[in-house]
Order: sequence, then C-alpha cells, then structure tokens
Amino acid sequence: MNHYPTYIVPGLIPERFSGEIPRLTYLEKLLAHADIYSLSKRVNKEQFSTSALNTSLAEASADKLGIRSRYKYWLLASPIHLHIEGDGLVLMDSHTFPITLEESQALVNTFNKHFLVDHIEFFTINKNQWLIGSQQEVIKHSTYPLDRAGRTIADYLPKGENGAFWRQVFNEAQMLCHDHHVNLQRQDKQQKPVSGIWFWDSLTQFSITQYQIIDNLEAPAAYGDWEKWTSELVLLDNSLFRDLFLSLKKSNQVIRLFATDHPNSKEIRLRPISPWLFWRRPKPLSSLV
Repeated sequence: MNHYPTYIVPGLIPERFSGEIPRLTYLEKLLAHADIYSLSKRVNKEQFSTSALNTSLAEASADKLGIRSRYKYWLLASPIHLHIEGDGLVLMDSHTFPITLEESQALVNTFNKHFLVDHIEFFTINKNQWLIGSQQEVIKHSTYPLDRAGRTIADYLPKGENGAFWRQVFNEAQMLCHDHHVNLQRQDKQQKPVSGIWFWDSLTQFSITQYQIIDNLEAPAAYGDWEKWTSELVLLDNSLFRDLFLSLKKSNQVIRLFATDHPNSKEIRLRPISPWLFWRRPKPLSSLV
C-alpha cells in the first residue's frame, strides 16, 4: 500500500442510526474532495496492523509477551457481561462495565486454577483483554466483541471443529464467574458483574506501516448511544477533521480514512483542496450511510 497518512475511525458510519446527523462543517468539505471506495464487508480496527497480511493478533500478542513457544495454539479473550433480554443473552463489553487490573488478574488466576489441567492457560494483556494458550486447536472465525455489542450471542458461540470443546470452556467460565469474590464485591458496589469470557481473534487484513486509531465513536455507535455519538462526532469535526481540512488546503498530500465497524465499511481518500474547485458542494456524512 502507498504510505499515505492513515486514520482508522470505527463507528464513523453508524450501522443502526435512526436520528439526524448534524451538520459537520469540515468533514462535509473533506468528503466533497474525496474518493470513496466500498470495502463491501465489515472491517474492524483489529484487522489493521504493521504485521504481514493474515497475521493472527493472538499469536502476535504471544510473540510480544515472549511466550509463543509455550503453546501450539493461541486465542484472545475479553471479559463480558451478559444481559438477559427476552429469551436470549445480549453481549455487553467492557465499555459498559469498567473493571480494574486487580479484578481482571483475580479472574485470570481463578481460570488458570481450573483450566490448566486441560492445558489451557490465561495471560493478562491488559485489564480488558486476555490471551489464551492451548494445546487444543482453537476455534476459527471468532467474532470481535464490539461486533456483537448490544446484540444476542445465540448464533455466535463457538461452532465447527472443536466448537463443542470451546463451548464447554465458555460455560465453565460462566460458572466460575457466577459467585466469584470479584463479582460479589462488584454487586455490593452496584456494578455489573463479569458474566464470562468472549473468545476471539483477528487476522491482519490491512498491513500499514503507520496509522492512528480514532475510537471516540466506536462504543457509542456499537451500543446505539446516539446522543453520545453525535456529541463526539461534532467534537471530532472541530478538532481532527478541522486540522485535516486546513492541512489539505496547504499541501498536495493524500490522507486516508477508514470508516470501519459497518457491514459496508469504506476507505475514504481525502484529496488536496484546490481553490479552483470552490464550486464543489459539501457532501453530508449521511450520503455514506
């Protein structure tokens, strides 16, 4: 890929927005001078990396921690809260129930006491993300947590070869969380308990030397918090998009934006803004939805 300055903006194009998108002075002017390409699929920020194409994020994380050789297979896991809605369970990720590093590590310690006999070991990457090493082949085509945020998990539990094994791990982790002292303390504080773990991994689909992730819109878009999404979008228009607009008025450089977390994610190439093209009308963000 060409070495354009690149920004990843999850949630810029909302999937389920039903309100009115505000006027965005600078973004609309940028879009008027942009080439817009459909990626024809859902893309998320975890698929961008400086690694080679098709690199597993779980394996890369194990390499970074210097533990790759300990296990044959690697998988990522995130703490989740499961909300009962009708006859189903709806996934809520850590954006809706912040946990501390101490709580996260206490849960990992409990999982390891239980699962090490099955040659499954948990490692802490950060308070919201864990790494699993296993001698049992891991599930494939696992789903990024925010792709199911606020939605039922019924059809997204482990399937296929080894699916039954990992569903059992999923169920046992739920039982371990149920009366864990971390959750008992959280409930005393009126905080959402950690219901279990969500398995996932991601393969590099876009190998880019350098890029910046702007994730202010990610969680509000995923959960349908349109008041928060709208306010964050206006702030971005008056900061990042304003700066990009002013930069493109003075340079001949092309800047790339990737609008991810949508079934029809897009690559947007922002072109230099020529004074000779003053007649171009601002293009509203709604034209991309």
